Amino acid sequence: MKKYTKQEIIEKLENITQINKLYNNKIINNLGTTKDTEEKYTEVISKEILDYPEKYNFDSIEIINRTLGYNVGTHNGTYNNESNRREEIIAMKMFSNKYSSIGEVLDYQIPIKDKQTTHAGKVDLISYDDKAKTLYLIELKNDASSETLLRCVLEIITYKKQINEEKLKEDFNLNSSTKVKPAILIFYGTRPYEDRNDKYVNELIKKFKIDVFVAKSKEVFSIDKI
Repeated sequence: MKKYTKQEIIEKLENITQINKLYNNKIINNLGTTKDTEEKYTEVISKEILDYPEKYNFDSIEIINRTLGYNVGTHNGTYNNESNRREEIIAMKMFSNKYSSIGEVLDYQIPIKDKQTTHAGKVDLISYDDKAKTLYLIELKNDASSETLLRCVLEIITYKKQINEEKLKEDFNLNSSTKVKPAILIFYGTRPYEDRNDKYVNELIKKFKIDVFVAKSKEVFSIDKI
């Protein structure tokens, strides 16, 4: 695989003009290190985003007002064991279960887009922690994920900006005073878990007040905050 210099990575980042599509760019998921400074690409990118907030302005991402509602009402946790959609199956297994760390999982695959042509993904999970009066928007990465933690961070920041929080709370019958927090749920031993101590990725996590949870994959999931 071709290696890039630090400046080449910065230039690739600067060429991404739509902030709402940043998380989906292949350089965000590149596992390499720069050939001149031996820094992880993800650390170079994270530091650039932190150093130039006016250039990488996530507040410029517009809310998508979904008229159809966020609670589609057809999810029941039923899944096909032969499916290769690993993340969806994990999400479905967690559906309706309650965890001491994230509360009760209210739904999975929550749509953000309002029409077919809108560029937006789906929130993997939402959960409600009754004690903290907090609704978590959770980006889930499966127990074999090779994606970078940076991609998880940028993806959930984007979704948090795009979603209409008041309508989301209303659709799931939650009090308007409920806090809405972005969160990431990863598994022990995966690539995003290996990235958990990266300095600048962690600074992004702190800046955007993202809670990070880690799970063990057993018959019953064990989920801890890190």
